[in-house]
Amino acid sequence: MIQLIDGRVFQGTAKQVVQGMRSLAFNQQPSLKAYVRACVEAAADAGTEMAVALYDDDDGLCDSFVRAMLGAGLAKEVTAKEITNNESPSLTGDNTNKGDGK
Repeated sequence: MIQLIDGRVFQGTAKQVVQGMRSLAFNQQPSLKAYVRACVEAAADAGTEMAVALYDDDDGLCDSFVRAMLGAGLAKEVTAKEITNNESPSLTGDNTNKGDGK
């Protein structure tokens, strides 16, 4: 499971995580590549640089993006126990997403 710095939690493959993030975004992007690009640009505007390899396939791109978020401190890996015990802060209670937009 991945927890973003805002407290939202996503689980699944890197692609499922990014799809879940994209489904909750205010500014919907037409593709995962466009969404990742917009996130990287927003992070840079806020002073956080992320090195994301721009793969042609969504799986590679999403894997690179999730690793970059982890490396930049914008997300962290968490366990179900941490979420259940509220050891990881959550902004609005139960924010667990499956990463598939459901």
